[in-house]
Amino acid sequence: MTGERATTDGMVVAVDGRKCQGHNRCMALCPEVFEADEFGYSVVRMNPVGHELEEKVRLAEANCPERAITVT
Repeated sequence: MTGERATTDGMVVAVDGRKCQGHNRCMALCPEVFEADEFGYSVVRMNPVGHELEEKVRLAEANCPERAITVT
C-alpha cells in the first residue's frame, strides 16, 4: 500500500501506507477519493481525481496528523 496513487492533469494524490495510522480524517473530508482498506488504513480509491475535488483533497492532506498524504 505504500505510495498508492491516483493521477490527473498534473495532480497526483498519494497515501504513504508506512505513515498512515488509520485516523480516517481524509475519508471523512473527501470520501470520493479516499477509502479504508481491509485493515482500516487509507488508500486512494479514485483514478483519476478531477479538479473539482482538488480543494477537498488538499484539505484532507492538510488535516492528516501523520502527514501520510501528498498532493503534487
